Amino acid sequence: MQVELVIPAYNESYRIGEVLKAAMMSDVDRVVVVDDGSTDNTAQIAAWSGADVIQLARNAGKAQAMLEGFHATRAPVIVFIDADLTGLHPWHIEDLIAPVITGQVEMTVGQLPSLPAWMLSFSGQRAMRRWVMEAAASQPGFVRYGAETVLNQVTTA
Repeated sequence: MQVELVIPAYNESYRIGEVLKAAMMSDVDRVVVVDDGSTDNTAQIAAWSGADVIQLARNAGKAQAMLEGFHATRAPVIVFIDADLTGLHPWHIEDLIAPVITGQVEMTVGQLPSLPAWMLSFSGQRAMRRWVMEAAASQPGFVRYGAETVLNQVTTA
């Protein structure tokens, strides 16, 4: 099953390289970085890594960057990874994807070991069936940093 990974990024030139290394080494078919109006060289680093890059002219917020990346994909499984992660390995991404590909769940959410469990619902690390993002994107609360909350609502409704 085809899987595409989207990384929304805003001024992450100091951190995105490590995330891109793990993403490019993981078992995904394509990596798309959405540069959300960065003023640093985030887009150049992403392009150099081999990712497809979408550059937004101005900062539109995380939800809009996620939407732009999603609209550039066609795969039945979409993965979102934050651009500022540290310690990310390809197997983290593959573990996030596996339950979705096997049909066990419609969406997975990655938990960072440094964050308390109550913050899990706000995690930017997610793998999902395409329909989940399509349903979430049509909701009025899918703006700026409300994307994760809406994604949770769609899959628990």
